[in-house]
Amino acid sequence: MSTEHHASLAKKACTRCSTQKRRCDKVVPACGLCTRLHQTCKYALPQASPTGPTSPPGIFLSSGALTPSHLKDAIIQRLGPSIPEDFLSAYRRAIEPWFPIIPISGLRSQLPSRGDQASLEIALLCLSIKLLLTNPPSSGGDDSDPSEFKSLYLYTKSSVASTEGLGINSVLIVQSRILVTLFEVAHGFYPAAYISIGATVQAANALDIHPGADIPPSHFLKDETKQETLLTWCGILILDRYIAVESGSHPSVTRSQSQFLHNVLRPTMCPAHQQEQDRTSPICRLSRLLEASALLDKIHAILNNPTAEHAFNIDELLLTIHAALDLQTILNDEIGDIKPLYAGGLGLCDVALLLAYENGSKVPLVAGVTDHSFSLFEVYTSRTVPNMAQSNSYTQGYSDYTVATHQLRTAELDAAFLLSHIRKTDHILDIGCGPGTITTGFAKYASEGTTVGIDISTDVLQKAKTLAAEANIPSQGPGSVVFKEGNVLERLPYPDETFNIVYCSQLFGHLPPPDLPLKALAEIRRVLKPGGILATRDGIGQHFYPKSLNLDRLWGDNQMRALYKGTPDPEPTGPRMPALLRRAGFDANAGKVHIGAGTRVFSGPEARKWLAWRAVGQLQRGQEDPFRQSWLDAGITEDEIEELLTAVKKWVEIEDAWFVAVMCETLAWK
Repeated sequence: MSTEHHASLAKKACTRCSTQKRRCDKVVPACGLCTRLHQTCKYALPQASPTGPTSPPGIFLSSGALTPSHLKDAIIQRLGPSIPEDFLSAYRRAIEPWFPIIPISGLRSQLPSRGDQASLEIALLCLSIKLLLTNPPSSGGDDSDPSEFKSLYLYTKSSVASTEGLGINSVLIVQSRILVTLFEVAHGFYPAAYISIGATVQAANALDIHPGADIPPSHFLKDETKQETLLTWCGILILDRYIAVESGSHPSVTRSQSQFLHNVLRPTMCPAHQQEQDRTSPICRLSRLLEASALLDKIHAILNNPTAEHAFNIDELLLTIHAALDLQTILNDEIGDIKPLYAGGLGLCDVALLLAYENGSKVPLVAGVTDHSFSLFEVYTSRTVPNMAQSNSYTQGYSDYTVATHQLRTAELDAAFLLSHIRKTDHILDIGCGPGTITTGFAKYASEGTTVGIDISTDVLQKAKTLAAEANIPSQGPGSVVFKEGNVLERLPYPDETFNIVYCSQLFGHLPPPDLPLKALAEIRRVLKPGGILATRDGIGQHFYPKSLNLDRLWGDNQMRALYKGTPDPEPTGPRMPALLRRAGFDANAGKVHIGAGTRVFSGPEARKWLAWRAVGQLQRGQEDPFRQSWLDAGITEDEIEELLTAVKKWVEIEDAWFVAVMCETLAWK
């Protein structure tokens, strides 16, 4: 008899030898006599000790060494007469519809026809499936509960631990760990679930099975091994984020890895929701679940690890709530009649919203601050319901005179500080694009990428589309430019981390600080890719020469009053951009924020005449220009406007007169 058969012995003879009064060598899993006679060998399960728990049935840790073969045979014995295909069918029927972490076709190709032919990894996976599908007893038990439910749980946990002790690890074993952890979550076994997910993450890390970022999505979906890896990591991330919420304020185990994992998962997960994709595929279903878990984790992070800026935390929380509500709408549209399809995703959205609403009304968002807890409902309604004008703070309108000013702007004149950073494959977003003259200028620099211009005015967007068509700028494919309606103070119609570059020309000057600029910056950070660039250009001062006509006050100061709706001596947003960027999370100390300055100069007779033409057109009585109305609304009198127009007409005639607008130009890397 081999050394292996002597390694593990039962305490009593097998059932057949005991019944027939035969001498039994007590070898596990089958004694020598039953093996020679080709008979089924079974051992009686050990009885629970009245003084304490015993070893889980099926694993007999005698003085001999436990081997993978013994462990596999013990698990197969515990599984009973069912074959591996039975467990796969059970998984497909009861688990896969809402948590599809195991590729069915890939697993089926590994299944033997008989249970005793299964590998240790397959046997452990079948055991984990059996555990997850086991119903709890009808009445609550205690630590001495002899039910199959508690017994099978403890047995499966020890089997997982035994594989770890034997130095065995594989993707299938990691998947088994995920199912065991899911069982603990489903039945409220804490802190066991918290401990298990940590061990599962480390088991996956030990395999170094992260999907490669350089693998094309099409190849990923066709390669069973790569798909298995992707689904496994999705399952880990989803469970980890939910467990973190259930376990308190500590961050999810994978939070430090989330950015890396999202970067390598995105090429496969994002295309999964294109129109031509099958919504019932595991990739599609799990990617929606992953999206919901990411929103849950973000809310958990905002509440438990806030920045020092209270207003920014609130804005981040409100944006994430909007995202969760939007995702629920998308999921309900996609589900149709297939109710289980995204049930998990909808559930996680509900948990995220409940977490935000409950904690938003009970605790301050900044650790250590106790004097201004806020009601999230009050903040939400005050920001979105009573003052809808905040969602459109631009008051100067789009008259021919105003749009003519915007059309003077070009990429070379107004974004020169950014151009050297544009790569030809970049995806660029121009916020507040107006007639699109800067936007279309970006196309030649991002010749293999795309450029998108958004604005709140459909009329000016139509102007932008017309100008782009006249310039023969393509609207699709490499080097294309498209224009869409959008508002950065609301949720932009793009997923997280979509753009390499976000550009804003004279946007923040129309957003009174600090709340509205921070709200806009939070949304910009959301759509900006890691390592992406935010470029801004905003006015910080206007000066007319000669000074004797007092145009700095009549034009510059009054223009600032109009922008900030009558606020006396307002401080413009432009000079405050470095501080706002820091508050929004851009790390100036790490060299990720660069500050510069630019100018726009009008000199010479033709330039002076043009500037005077614009001023008269915007402000002259009877024009009914929105620009003029914004001045009147700010409390600037008709007499002051007339005084300005008289001074402008005099300024035009002065031979050496000139005008300069000074701009703050910033580059900030996410």
